[in-house]
Amino acid sequence: MDRRVDGAGARVNRLPRWLLVALAIGPTLGLLIFYAWPLGRLIDEAVTATAITDTLGRTSTWKVVWFTTWQAVVSTAVTIAVGLAPAYVLARFDFRGRSVLIGLVTAMFVLPTVVMGAALLALLPDSLDRTVWAVIGAHVVFNLAVVVRVVGSLWEHLPTDMEAAAATLGASRWKVASQISLPLVRPAVGAAATIVFLFTF
Repeated sequence: MDRRVDGAGARVNRLPRWLLVALAIGPTLGLLIFYAWPLGRLIDEAVTATAITDTLGRTSTWKVVWFTTWQAVVSTAVTIAVGLAPAYVLARFDFRGRSVLIGLVTAMFVLPTVVMGAALLALLPDSLDRTVWAVIGAHVVFNLAVVVRVVGSLWEHLPTDMEAAAATLGASRWKVASQISLPLVRPAVGAAATIVFLFTF
């Protein structure tokens, strides 16, 4: 074993490189056999230059691409806007039922999409049934947990000293939020937005 000393003087055990390579062989082979090879075969048999040209030449293809892109951008923006409030509350406050609320938010994400879609359709009024607003609403409900978990986990570990000091000096809640809190969680917001955009796209 390669034993090194960290900054505090404690010994740190590190796995030998040959063992890391050996441990990586199994997952790599599984990925190649069960994912890369079938995907390659599918592309080889189904995708031709003519098929690509015909698909890209259709107006309907670009309509689908445009719809997919703009609804993903709107879904991401709305999900971030809606998700910041529960992320803040769950990160900064300790209250009875907090763990239950976290569990409910997470359950919406881990439930099968068919179940969530059916539940949303049952709750929506007929006027919104199968409209773009239903799609965006479903995306917001489904991906709310991503924002709460990603942003909330960073918010929970940030010190409150700067926010308290700014409030003591007379800063309004909006100034504290926009100039102190949100800049501190901006990396987590960006990460959450990227994940949500990929899911909704």
